[in-house]
Amino acid sequence: MNALMSYLEQMVWVKALLEDYAVVPYAALIAAALVALEAFRRAPLSENTRMAILLAISVITIAWLDRRSAYLMTLLTCIVYLIEKSKIDYKKYVPLLTALSVFGLISTKAMLANWTPSPLIVLGLSYYVLRLISVVIEVGRKNPDYAEIKALPFFTYIFFLPIFFAGPVQRYADFRRVDVDEKFAPWLYTRIALLIVLKMAVVDFLLLQAIIMPIRTNLVPVVLSWTVPARLGLFVGHGFISIVYHYLDFVLYTELAKTFGRLLGYHVIDNFNYPLLATSIADFWRRWHMSLSNWARDYVFMPVMVRSRRIWLGSYVTMLMIGLWHSFNLNWFIWAIAHGTALVSYDRLRRSSFYRNMNSSPRSARVLSITGWLLTLCFIGSVNNLIAFPLDYSLAWKFARQALLGLP
Repeated sequence: MNALMSYLEQMVWVKALLEDYAVVPYAALIAAALVALEAFRRAPLSENTRMAILLAISVITIAWLDRRSAYLMTLLTCIVYLIEKSKIDYKKYVPLLTALSVFGLISTKAMLANWTPSPLIVLGLSYYVLRLISVVIEVGRKNPDYAEIKALPFFTYIFFLPIFFAGPVQRYADFRRVDVDEKFAPWLYTRIALLIVLKMAVVDFLLLQAIIMPIRTNLVPVVLSWTVPARLGLFVGHGFISIVYHYLDFVLYTELAKTFGRLLGYHVIDNFNYPLLATSIADFWRRWHMSLSNWARDYVFMPVMVRSRRIWLGSYVTMLMIGLWHSFNLNWFIWAIAHGTALVSYDRLRRSSFYRNMNSSPRSARVLSITGWLLTLCFIGSVNNLIAFPLDYSLAWKFARQALLGLP
């Protein structure tokens, strides 16, 4: 009860927002950046000059934040560019190169994560290397869109700052110029301001600092003293709130990247399609982080499934790749196995006569959709507890025994 009261006291967040959450110091910096962006947008420059300036700003910014990252990114980008220019026929080795590249990415991230200080490349390496891998694969497959890669557009695409830290995993063929109608420019700047306010005030403060962190700090340590329904309620509720937080945090970043990209004159792809409305786990992965799930589908799932003729194997390998791509630890491994199992189970269900019978009439199909939506939300919310914060595995096993299995 004391823990619950302490949590409720922290829900009085308006006073804390005014006193502790200072956004004013950022306002001047953001305003200066937007003024510089508008000056760049209006400058009478050729397309090559614009790309050169964008590339220079991106490289200088990354080097200023972490010089090691800039060196490594430049080296890898040069290697991939030289591979394309060499015109080597390595089509039959593409699956092997993909496997080695993904394994190398996961291993490198695990190694770099232990460096002190942690290099910036850990933050953007995942998206950066996946873009490079996609180029290597498409060049190897003789994709005509990758037949003649020019140096300046290619390097601008790889280093493009709006999508460096958190994606989306945009492919080179989708990185194209777009023109902005002058009458829409004020709306785009207004949109940036609104997105920043939502990100800082609603997502970072209200959801994370005022709701999620007090739950983890005050309620989780004493959860085992609660009744079973209360434990399960916290388990599912915390997971669902966390997935909402991750979704809003990610989708707002993506929308910022799209808006900045459009003002800079480049198309940035969509990354989400209302995933919280998904009616199945497969539907969820078609809607959530679409650039990553499409990348994994095209370069991991399909090659494994085609060669093995086993959908279940492709599902597990794909989820392991996505999980360990995020972080090489036990939490993400269990997360990947859980999602792989859910995908395989849904595939079996979808092929069953029960599923076909349920879809035989509009009414039963509606019931199936609503049930699937509820189960999907409960599943992704519950499994999200694995990655929401570091687990005490002995406490987690005790919780699973007592709250989930009803054992002493």
